[in-house]
Amino acid sequence: MKRMFAVAAMLCTSLSLAQQYPLKPLRMIHSFPPGGSTDLLARTVAQAMQPGLGQSVIVETRPGGGTNIGAEYAARAEPDGYNLYLGIDATLAMNPWLVPKPNFDPIKDFAPISNLAVQCVIFVGGSKAPRKTLAELVAYAKANPGRLTIGGSNMASQLLSEQLKLQAGIDVLSVPYQGAPQQSQALFAGDIDMAVVGVLPYATYIKEGRMIGLATTGPKRQRGLPDMPTVREVGYPGLEGCNWLALFAPGATPRPIIDRLNAEVLKVLNMPDIREKLSSSGLEPSPTTPEELGAMVKADLAKWEPIVKKVGVKR
Repeated sequence: MKRMFAVAAMLCTSLSLAQQYPLKPLRMIHSFPPGGSTDLLARTVAQAMQPGLGQSVIVETRPGGGTNIGAEYAARAEPDGYNLYLGIDATLAMNPWLVPKPNFDPIKDFAPISNLAVQCVIFVGGSKAPRKTLAELVAYAKANPGRLTIGGSNMASQLLSEQLKLQAGIDVLSVPYQGAPQQSQALFAGDIDMAVVGVLPYATYIKEGRMIGLATTGPKRQRGLPDMPTVREVGYPGLEGCNWLALFAPGATPRPIIDRLNAEVLKVLNMPDIREKLSSSGLEPSPTTPEELGAMVKADLAKWEPIVKKVGVKR
């Protein structure tokens, strides 16, 4: 009986806190430097959530450690509803298999709020690449083992590059970069032949003729780049798939607060101007329930474990 009263008291306290929430500014942490697509998404959503919450939502960047530093920091933050984490599949579904002993548990340490958006990545070629289509580059790589180079600025892009090697049966030299700016300069200079990248800002480079759009991993052609085929169209359906970017809170955050935040996210991502802004940057708004996001994380953890082990990539 005492236990029942204790549980009831905790529930009443939680509900009371949620009704008053929020009483101070929130912060939204993410694991990337300022200026990229994740930062754009964070700042767009954070600003749009402020009127509904009646408080500021401050974006805090914690890059480094292959995105693990930000995740570890957010996982240890106070679970009071004032700390949020914008995480991506590479961090929460791939990194646990890439790091021998990660300092966070993607299931226990994070409470799902909602998915925010999905982002398909693209294969691009530098203007100095030896061939101008993905099929031609694959044929070149087969005829010249080890001579073709492919860049990647994060682990997700590196894994996709390794998958291309396996599916095409080619020997290609992978070149890692610390970030998109360094990788872009390498493509411009001809230091690498191709790369796996996000749409922003590479769509602009493709339109300007400074890079070649080889293929998108999306199920349909990329908005604004109608001449660039999909990986399925060029014969590699196994490379098809988009990344998710989602909002979490520390694991013990009360459920009433999670529900309040989910409602705000849903409202924001249904705003026409927000949807247009994100879509034009290669980010397709895709809100979910907390349960749906939790299922996505578990499904992708199961999906990436055998792929990482097969490819053999480790941090």
